[in-house]
Amino acid sequence: IIEQTAIYQSKILATRIINDAVYSQLDDEEFNYGSLVTVVYNGDNEITSIESNMLNINKLKAKINNSVNNELTDLDNHDLSISLGTISGLTSFYNQGPLIPVKVKPEGYVETLLISSFESAGINQTLHRILVQIKVDISAIIPGYTASGAIDTQFVIAETVIVGNVPEAYTHVISGS
Repeated sequence: IIEQTAIYQSKILATRIINDAVYSQLDDEEFNYGSLVTVVYNGDNEITSIESNMLNINKLKAKINNSVNNELTDLDNHDLSISLGTISGLTSFYNQGPLIPVKVKPEGYVETLLISSFESAGINQTLHRILVQIKVDISAIIPGYTASGAIDTQFVIAETVIVGNVPEAYTHVISGS
């Protein structure tokens, strides 16, 4: 119960820190869909391709990674504690009694991955989405116990629906019995 409670509260705290760090970077007007990708059109004003701006994508990834790392290394300054009643496991004593301090430490480093995905959004429509995935391992240290856990979260950085020409006719052929 002690380990589960400590890691649960540590995950909540670390997730809140990760969210704040990512949102602080996404508030920057420098990074929007148009700064991350360029939609290329042909002479008939039809979309022919999407070109990634790797400089801005890598810059965004580095800024998010640095921001999350900086905030997570500052975990020592956050007070986290578990009541003795919660540790007892008895629901009637939940959140009662003296508080036991918990230290939260990141284990290793933050993994940041930018993902570009395409999926069908209708007839001749494609949804393009850019996601950032963040993974971090943390430890919750309390007197006599150490618990470890992992946080894996994703944020949508940008998305757009690319609309192509709608065909005059549509046929859906099903084979088999």
